[in-house]
Amino acid sequence: MNTNKRIYLLIILIAVILTFLCGCNKKQSNNNDTAVTYEGSAYGENGMIIYEDGLLAYYDYKTGERSVVCSRPECSHQKYDSQTNPNPSCAAVPPKNTTFEAGVIVNNYLYMFVLPSEINKMDIYKSDLDGENRIKAGQVNCGGIIDKAIVYKNLFVFTGKELVKKDNEDELSVSTIQIKYFTGIIDINTLELVQIETYEKHQISQSYYVYNNVLHYYYMDENVYEIRRVSLSDFTVLEALSLPMKNEQEKAYCVMDKGYLYYIKSNPMQSSPDIRRTDLMTLEDEIFVSGIEIQDGTLIGISGKYFFIHSNESKIPEETEWKFVIYDSDEKTINECDMHYSGVQTGLVTHLINLNEEFILLYKFDEGSKHASYRYMKIESLINKSYDFVDINVIY
Repeated sequence: MNTNKRIYLLIILIAVILTFLCGCNKKQSNNNDTAVTYEGSAYGENGMIIYEDGLLAYYDYKTGERSVVCSRPECSHQKYDSQTNPNPSCAAVPPKNTTFEAGVIVNNYLYMFVLPSEINKMDIYKSDLDGENRIKAGQVNCGGIIDKAIVYKNLFVFTGKELVKKDNEDELSVSTIQIKYFTGIIDINTLELVQIETYEKHQISQSYYVYNNVLHYYYMDENVYEIRRVSLSDFTVLEALSLPMKNEQEKAYCVMDKGYLYYIKSNPMQSSPDIRRTDLMTLEDEIFVSGIEIQDGTLIGISGKYFFIHSNESKIPEETEWKFVIYDSDEKTINECDMHYSGVQTGLVTHLINLNEEFILLYKFDEGSKHASYRYMKIESLINKSYDFVDINVIY
């Protein structure tokens, strides 16, 4: 793998692990639909579904309150246990002898994706939001869900995997299998699966974005860096977009938002880089902001007027001094994103995008704790180092 490839993948990996934004182009509403899932957790505009300790639970962002996805008044919400509870009656427990993959809310129904004992099969269950009236709605050919997925209207877009036989092998066994990855789309109404593209290896940070009913997603290979596009009307593969250059050596890490492809690019005519954008319809490229006040940086997410940047502030070319900053595109100001002012360590995570322009959900690291924690607050409060936030503790 060449040096430029390593640098580019490292930037994306940093963005996935360290950063987490939420932004959208509408105000807070009563919409409970899932927007994005990641490693079994599903995040929407107002709350998240977490699979924790054998049960599905819903957490409300504004209050931090936890509700088990079961409304049975006599239920003690006991998880499956082969010895003590082999036949659980709780509606929040996934079907018996299955492996939970994801749970999403679409049009006020809860859809649960689980793996049965069969190879390369995934069952889809549908129920009311309280877990009642659960039925097995369908089954698709898939061996699991990898990393992120998004919900767009009635479509579930995800990176899937299948176990396939190696070349010249007759049987499917532990020693003869390999994993094939693919971009998949499931129509929630018909529960039909369409495989758009397959990969021989797992693509790091597979980010999905839909604009004008066209799916956009990253594709990276040894010598290919591009954004591939698929029409969601008839699943026709459209012409791919080449990723722009950040400088003479590196490809830019791009963020898609409101019909544009945004990225930071160095400008040889000045000491500070520009924020540029490409129209996803016309492909016209332009400077969005000229000369933002940083030495160097990578755009990692956009939430309304706020641009989140992983910035290198070192003035010595051979050294790095990375920190997170927030650029206010209305006020034209750079704000340092100090994550330690409240006495705990928090982090941004990019896999939640386009949820709410006003608020942000941070990942909170509690030393010695067995719980995953989140912090929900206004972006403005984060900039102003306010203590007006809601902490959400998740049981794993």
